[in-house]
Order: sequence, then structure tokens, then C-alpha cells
Amino acid sequence: MEVSQRPGQAEDSPGHRWAGILGTGVAVVTLILPIVMIASYSPFSSNPQPAPRILYQPQEIRISPMK
Repeated sequence: MEVSQRPGQAEDSPGHRWAGILGTGVAVVTLILPIVMIASYSPFSSNPQPAPRILYQPQEIRISPMK
């Protein structure tokens, strides 16, 4: 049976350790950011905004027939 690693070699090099930490950070941001964005635009917020009023109401236009 052969050993793939030399004796005395570290299990993870410092580069692999940082890659794991960075990958975990990216995964957390990828999962949390959409939830935060959806929650910020949710209609069930604690400070609901009133519905806008209609400013313009079309009036009936009467045109007198030409004589």
C-alpha cells in the first residue's frame, strides 16, 4: 500500500485554508443577500406606504354639434 502524501507534509497548505474560508464567505453571502433583498421589498414591512391617490380624473368632454 502506497501513501500519497510524504511524511511531515501538512494536510492543508495555507492557500487551501484561505480558499476554504473564502469559499465559505462567498456561499454565505450568496445565500443571505437574496433573503435580505426580498425582505427589504416585502409588502409586509412594519412601515407600509399608503397607496397613491389618483391625481388626474378624466372629465366628460362635451362637444357641441356643428351647425
